[in-house]
Amino acid sequence: MAPLGLSTHRHTRWWPAGLIPAAVAGALTLLPLRLSAAADDSAATSGSARVTADVMAFTAPIRTASMAATTTGRIVELACEEGREVRAGDLLIRIDDAVQRSRAEFARLKAESTLEIDLARVRHGRAVEELERIEGLPSAVRPSAHELSQARAAVEEARLAVALAERDRQMAISDHQTQLRQLEEHAIRAPFDGYVSRRMAEIGDTIEADRPVLTLVQLNPLIISCDCPLMVAAGLRAGQRVLLRPQDGGFAERQGVVRWVSRVAEAGSQTVRVRIEIPNQDSAWIAGLQVRVVFENAPLTAAVAGGDALEPLRPERSAQE
Repeated sequence: MAPLGLSTHRHTRWWPAGLIPAAVAGALTLLPLRLSAAADDSAATSGSARVTADVMAFTAPIRTASMAATTTGRIVELACEEGREVRAGDLLIRIDDAVQRSRAEFARLKAESTLEIDLARVRHGRAVEELERIEGLPSAVRPSAHELSQARAAVEEARLAVALAERDRQMAISDHQTQLRQLEEHAIRAPFDGYVSRRMAEIGDTIEADRPVLTLVQLNPLIISCDCPLMVAAGLRAGQRVLLRPQDGGFAERQGVVRWVSRVAEAGSQTVRVRIEIPNQDSAWIAGLQVRVVFENAPLTAAVAGGDALEPLRPERSAQE
């Protein structure tokens, strides 16, 4: 393999091709780069040049979700097909929920009922009336202190019974909400607008909790993650536009936007991760498309272009010195 050349108007410096990795981890591959530097009079004056880099990479969905149920059961409804576009909240798969639906209905009836509270209030009212009757008797026929104490205790017990009935109703309302949430767990819904790329189950299948049954991807925007040489990445900034050229002639060129440039370099390859977003409202581009990412007009520092040595860091002096 011929060495990678980087040239400016002052002199040429050859960089070993071994600095460029043949592959990177994951589904994205960094293929051989093409670097070119162009210098003009202003660059010669300022001591810097500009470099253009071509990096081969692949498009990918911005989101990928492996959808699974949180409960075990039999599929009774399939509302999605492979290749279908869905909206956030759309029903995708429903698991048999007949038993849970009955539980939720029973909890609803109990939560809406006020019979126990009404009964407790009636008993409390009767106890208050009885106490008032006893206390209103003339002294000649007034009951003993023990009977008066019992009447007052009956009023307090009835008051507590009302409080308990009201608490039980609040607990019933909470239980109803819990049963509704458990009922909703029998339905798998789309968490975002997306595209069903794969489905691994059919009606009648019994699925286990947490076992993926379909894959949902979001294709607008698409993203590209690629490893960029340090000499090029030094001039990249978030928001900068880059040219994307598909290898397949059936797809038109587009512009992408640099979203972030990693501040951590790969020591072995001397590259950094760069993420690019590609608008895809018309769904014309697909995930997995091989493209050439053209980083145009990325500044090349004078130290890299001219081969100037960087001044080494000096150790800090101790406080005693």
